[in-house]
Amino acid sequence: MEPNSLNYIFLYHPSGLLNYDRVGSGKIDYAYNDQGNMKFRSIAVNINGTTTTNREVFEYDNLYRLTDWNIIDANENIIKAHSINYHPNQPNIAEKSDFGIDMEYGGNGKPHALASYTSHPDLNYADQEIQYTDFKKVKSILEGNNYLTISYGMD
Repeated sequence: MEPNSLNYIFLYHPSGLLNYDRVGSGKIDYAYNDQGNMKFRSIAVNINGTTTTNREVFEYDNLYRLTDWNIIDANENIIKAHSINYHPNQPNIAEKSDFGIDMEYGGNGKPHALASYTSHPDLNYADQEIQYTDFKKVKSILEGNNYLTISYGMD
């Protein structure tokens, strides 16, 4: 293996659905329900000897449409909850929580054509503190409890 290269491993269920993938020090496990909809995706990343694991858990209605998905940490705490609501008696999406958009359909006499949307995004992001090197390249980024350090080698 060459320096700075990554190994890729992909494993599939006999149905053809992806069960596992590994890229470098990260891995993702997948599980599906009987209809082939994803039940969860478990993501583990090892950075500097510390492994961080999160899961995304997906829920569906009786028409097999995605209704909820949550990001859950290793202690089973919900980090972020998402949902999709549908118009009654229609397959159209009415609202998505992660985009903060309400959608209306029926433009130009077409019942499933998007006619309008109202946006009210949830922008509750923490401020970022960014430090730069003497060469005007990003050295570190602090956002809430998240910290990223970037180091540069010789060209």
